[in-house]
Amino acid sequence: MEIKVKIKSSSGGNYFVSVIQSEGKISLFCDCQAGSLLQMCKHKACILENSNKLLFDEDQKEAFNKAVAICQGSEVLEAYEELNSALKEVEKEEFVLKKLRKGLKAEFARKLAKGFPLN
Repeated sequence: MEIKVKIKSSSGGNYFVSVIQSEGKISLFCDCQAGSLLQMCKHKACILENSNKLLFDEDQKEAFNKAVAICQGSEVLEAYEELNSALKEVEKEEFVLKKLRKGLKAEFARKLAKGFPLN
């Protein structure tokens, strides 16, 4: 079974997210640029997060609800939660590394201001 949901694009157009249930598995595809490269995109996230804020129009509600229901009956939502949890950890580490980078650059800038001895 395949359900297609029309989701708004940033430019005001639309993309289609396909939720496919086949052979005991669920797959999500989007025809946006990221989705075409098999990457995660905000259009797939709308289905996984049960967020209809980017539905292209009201006529899509039934298809959207069916797509969400298919996802809710699988392991995909747990995997998505794990992804988001891991991404939050990465963001925390990125913050720490950015702070360290800023400190290292500031320290070097102070040394530059004090001057370095000539050889």
